[in-house]
Amino acid sequence: MYRVSSSMHTLNIQKDMMRLEGKIFESNNSISSGISFSRPSENPISFLSSLRLRSSLSQISLYKDNANFAKENLDFIDSNIQHMTNALQRLRELIIQAVNGTLEEKDRENVRREVLQLTSQIAATANEQYNGRYLFSGFETLRPPFVITEIEGEIQAINYVGDSGEMTADIGNSNKVAFSLPASKLFYSENQTIIPEKNLANFIATEDSAIKINNTQINIYKGDTIDVIIERINKANTGVKANFDINTSEFYFETTYPHQPFFEDIKGNLLEKMGILDPIGKPPANLSRNVRKFGGSLFDQLINFSKALKSNDIESLSTRTLALIDNSINNLIKYQAEIGSRSEKALLASNQYENLSLILQDQLSNNLETDVTKTITDLKAYELMHQAALQIGSKIYDLTLLNFIR
Repeated sequence: MYRVSSSMHTLNIQKDMMRLEGKIFESNNSISSGISFSRPSENPISFLSSLRLRSSLSQISLYKDNANFAKENLDFIDSNIQHMTNALQRLRELIIQAVNGTLEEKDRENVRREVLQLTSQIAATANEQYNGRYLFSGFETLRPPFVITEIEGEIQAINYVGDSGEMTADIGNSNKVAFSLPASKLFYSENQTIIPEKNLANFIATEDSAIKINNTQINIYKGDTIDVIIERINKANTGVKANFDINTSEFYFETTYPHQPFFEDIKGNLLEKMGILDPIGKPPANLSRNVRKFGGSLFDQLINFSKALKSNDIESLSTRTLALIDNSINNLIKYQAEIGSRSEKALLASNQYENLSLILQDQLSNNLETDVTKTITDLKAYELMHQAALQIGSKIYDLTLLNFIR
C-alpha cells in the first residue's frame, strides 16, 4: 500500500524524466550514428535478421571472389591457347612447305630451325605462370609442366612432369568451376597405347591390391585373373581401357581419348609385377622402360619431324605429322571452347552474386539504418514531454509549508 505524499509524486516525475531523457539520448544517437539501435535488446528481430543477412553477404562475397578469380585464370588460359594455336598454324605451313620436295638443303635447315623455335615457343607458353602458379601442371601448380632437354642449344625432348588434376573454385552451393587445364590433355592429338614386355596370359593377382589410373582408384583382389583385372579396370571408366589380344597374347592399355595416362600402385605392387611400372618415379615418369609406347605428345612429333628434316627423311613422317598437327589444332580449339564455356559460367555467377549482394545490402540497410524522419518526429515529441515534465515538477517542488501558511 502506497502512502499518498509529495515524495511519491516527486519520485514518479523523476522516473518519467529519466525515461524521457533516455529516449532523447537514443533518438539523438540513432540520428548521429545512422543506426536504428545500439543494443540487440532494443530490436532483437532486426538484430537476428541483420546477422543472417551479414552471413549471407559474407558467403556471397566469397563465391563472387572465387568466380572472378576463376574467370581471370580461365581468360589467361584462353589467351595462351590462342597464342599456341597461332604457332601451330605456322608450323602447319612449314610442314606443307617442307614436304613439297623442292627445298634445297639450306632452305630445309631454315625450316627446321623455325620448327624447333616454334616448338620451344609453344612449350614456353605452356610453362608461363599466372599469379605465381602454373595453370597447365594439374595440381602441381608450383612447378612448370614441361622440362625441356637441350643439347648444344637444340631441343632433344620435352617431357610433361605435372599430373592430370584440375584446380576448381567453389562458385556456389555445390557449384564448382575448374580454372586449370592439365597439359596431359591439351598436347596430345592421338590415343596412347602401352604394351608391357611380359606375357600376362596366365597372370593371377597374388594379394589384395589397389591401383590408380587417372586419379581413379581400382581395387584388385587376390586370385583375380587377367580377365577379371581387365573387367575391373574397364568398369572404372578412367579414360583408359585394358585389352588382351588373343592373337599375339599381349595385354595392353589404350586411352579412349587423346591424353597422357597416369598409372600408380596405391596398395601392393600389381602394376609393377605386370611390368607396366618401375618401382621408383612419379606418374607419368614411372612407366617401365621396357614397355612399348605408341602415340607421343605433340612435342614428340615435332621433334621427330625436325630430326627427319635434318636427315632429309621426311616422306615417312610428312603425312602423319601433318595429320597430327591438324588434330592438335582441333584439340586446342576444342579445349579453348571448353575454357570459354567455363569462363562464361564464372562470369554469370559473378554477375548473379553482384545483383544478389545489392539486394541483401538494401535489406540490411532497411534493418539497420535509422528512419531519420520518424526519429526526428519522435525526438521532438520526447523533448516536448520532457519540458512538460519539468514544468509539472517545478510546480510540485514549489509546494512547501510556507505556501500553506500564506
